[in-house]
Amino acid sequence: MVSSHTKGIIYGPVWSPQLGRSLGIDPLPPPYRVCSYDCVYCAFRHLPSGLRGTRWPTPGEVGSALANALPQAGPLDSITISGHGEPTLHPRFGSLVAEVLSAARHARPGVPVRIVTNGSMVCHEDVRRALDLLDERIVKLDAAAERVCRPDAGHPLGAVVAALPLLRDMTIQSCFIEGAVENTDADSVQDWVDLVGELRPQAVQIYTPSCVSHEVDVVPAPAWRLDEIAAQLEKQSGIHPSVYI
Repeated sequence: MVSSHTKGIIYGPVWSPQLGRSLGIDPLPPPYRVCSYDCVYCAFRHLPSGLRGTRWPTPGEVGSALANALPQAGPLDSITISGHGEPTLHPRFGSLVAEVLSAARHARPGVPVRIVTNGSMVCHEDVRRALDLLDERIVKLDAAAERVCRPDAGHPLGAVVAALPLLRDMTIQSCFIEGAVENTDADSVQDWVDLVGELRPQAVQIYTPSCVSHEVDVVPAPAWRLDEIAAQLEKQSGIHPSVYI
């Protein structure tokens, strides 16, 4: 849920209810969204096909940018790999994680290093190994994901869900929306509750976006409905989720 609204690899610190005061790392090539999903609520513009050769920051550049930013960052609750797309698509993701951890452990050894990911690359063993080195893996898993997240053909949702239990642990983050495309209906919520119960994550975060794409007519879900969904998950699975408005 941490978004990069400023130029550069490092942004923030920014505050969010989930992460506290977080220094963000955006390892994606600006200025467009590079992602394996096309979520209906995403506020970032998708990378046009003609610009697929846009240069990615190297792992060394990411590590250096973080090392330079940390001394001036002030108090931090999190160092978070996130940004305007899916960070695990970085072609040298394992090396990127190594550089980030080296810089973070040297300058801020007590601050957890997290990632916000849609999980679409978890099927790849090298990506899983890198993810497991981080302190927390926050994996996006929305209800009715096929119509809400719209994964591309190369990252089928079934394969992603099957691979998630191979991670050493995870926090599931789920977005609920209403409007032209919604996932707060009873069937979508029940399917999501069943899936989360099977995955048994270490934590669950439920939220609704404060801003959405104008390409699809969707709106944030009301707070009372999020509370209902949280109560349903806890009643049926024993998992107590956190709700963020």
